[in-house]
Amino acid sequence: GSSMSQTTTILDICREKNVKVMNILLDISKKEDVTEFITTIQMVQITINMLIKSKESFNFEVLKEMQTILSAYEAELQQLNGTGKLIRMLRSSRLRKNLEQSNSIIHTKLQQLKSSIENTNTNPSEAVDPGDDLPFDEESLNAIEELMTQDRGVKELWERIFHFENPMIEWSKFNQGLKRIVGDLTEDEETLLQYILDHAQTGFVHQHRFGEFLKVFGPVASCRRNMNSIMSAPWFHGFVSRTEAEALLLAHYPSHAGAFLVRFSSSLPGQLALDFTSSNNGGPVNFSHILITPVRKDDKYQFQVPESGTSDGNERCFATLYELVDFYSMFLKVPLESDLLYADWYEGDVSSQESQEMLQGQAPGTYLVRFSSQVGALAVSFLNQGSIVHSLIQHTGVPDNKYRTINNQTFDSMQHMIDFHGDAFRHPYKPIANESHVRAVKVLMEWKAETKRQYDRVVSIVSDIYDINRPMEPSVKGRSNPGDTEPRTDAILQKIFAEQPSD
Repeated sequence: GSSMSQTTTILDICREKNVKVMNILLDISKKEDVTEFITTIQMVQITINMLIKSKESFNFEVLKEMQTILSAYEAELQQLNGTGKLIRMLRSSRLRKNLEQSNSIIHTKLQQLKSSIENTNTNPSEAVDPGDDLPFDEESLNAIEELMTQDRGVKELWERIFHFENPMIEWSKFNQGLKRIVGDLTEDEETLLQYILDHAQTGFVHQHRFGEFLKVFGPVASCRRNMNSIMSAPWFHGFVSRTEAEALLLAHYPSHAGAFLVRFSSSLPGQLALDFTSSNNGGPVNFSHILITPVRKDDKYQFQVPESGTSDGNERCFATLYELVDFYSMFLKVPLESDLLYADWYEGDVSSQESQEMLQGQAPGTYLVRFSSQVGALAVSFLNQGSIVHSLIQHTGVPDNKYRTINNQTFDSMQHMIDFHGDAFRHPYKPIANESHVRAVKVLMEWKAETKRQYDRVVSIVSDIYDINRPMEPSVKGRSNPGDTEPRTDAILQKIFAEQPSD
C-alpha cells in the first residue's frame, strides 16, 4: 500500500520534472543545439512511462536518486533560463561542460534504473512511447539513422558493433569499436579523439556528437587521417567561441588585416567558422567571420562558403580546409599564434562576475586569465587574503607581442608574467581538467609546432632553390600572382561577407 503509493508519487514527480525540462530545452533549441540533452530526457521519460504502465519491479532506491537528480537539473535550468544565462552557457565550450556533466549523470542513473528492472524481456525503449504529456522530438532519437544511410562505417559501428545499445556509449567501448573500422590508433590519436568527442570529459560519446564530428572529419574510414591533418593545422583552434576569437585576433593583431583562425562553430555543431581581421582601404582593422558548412557531394563532405559572383549558386566548395585557406590567401595572411589558448590557467571568455563565482571558495592564490571588457586587454583574476582581485594586462600586439601590467612592467609572455608574480599566482583554476585533457592539449601543441617546422623547412628549401637557379615563375608563386586566378579585390571580399550568419 504505502510503498506502492510512494513509488507512484516519485514516478509522477520524475515525469513532471521531465516535462518541464523538455519544454525549456525545446524552447532553447530554436537558438542553440541541445540535441544531446533532449535525447537523454526522452529516454528517461520512455522508461518512467513504462514503469508506470507495466508495474514492473525495479530498484526503488535508484528511482529516488533519479528523482533527486532530475529535480536539481530542472531547478538549475529554470534558474539559468530565467536569468538569461542558459544561452551564454551553451555558447561557451568551457561553461557548457557543466551542463554536459549533468546530462551524463542523468544518463548513467537511467542505465542503472533500466538494469534494475526485473523483467529482462522488456526493452524500455520499445515498450512504450514517451507519452502524450511529453513534447517529443523524434529526430533526436533517430539521428543516427540518417548517418547510417550516408556512411557505411557509421552503420557498421552503431548497428553491428553497438547494436543500437544507447545514444551514449562509454568511451572505452566506443574506442574499441572504432578501431575495428579504422585500425589501431596511436596513444596521441586516442587522446585527441576523446578531447574532440568528449570535450566535457563525461566518459561517454554521444551519437549526435559523433555525427557532427564526421561532418568535419568524416567519413569514418578516413576520419583518423582527416583529424590528424586538420587538428595539426596552425590556423585551426577548435573549441574557441566567437567572442574569444574576436578578442584574440584584435589583441594580437590590432593594426594588421589578414590575421585569421578556423574553429568549430559554437552555435551550429557540424559547421565551422572562419574568423579574420580585415580593413577597407587602409582604415581601422575590424573583426569579420563567415560560416563554413560541410556539404555532402559524391559520397564525401566538402567545405562550402557563401560567395557572390560564383557560377554554382553563390557558394564555393573546397575538398579540404587547406584548399579553402589557400584560395583566400590574399586575405588570410597570418594564422593566429597565441601563448594563451592552450595554457592551463587560460579561461578566455569569462566575465568579471563569472570569474568571481568560479574563484569563490577556492584556495588562496588561485588564479585565472580571462579577457577584460576593455578591448584588446586581458585580466588576471585571483584570490588574495580572502578577496578576489582583478588586475588589468595590456597586450601590445605584433610585432612587439609583449604583455604590460598596470605598473608598466613588460613581459615576453603571460607565463613569464605569472611566474614573476608567483607569490600571488600559485594555483591555476582547473574546474574539471583531468590527465586526459591536459595530455590532449600537449598533443595539440606538439602537432602544431611540428607542422610549422615542416612548413618553414619546405619554404626555406624552395626559396634557396629558386634564389640560386632562376626567378620564381608564376606557376610556383601560385595565387600570389593575380594573373594565375580570378582577381580578388576588397569589393569581392565585401560581397562574400555581406551577410554574416550569427554564430
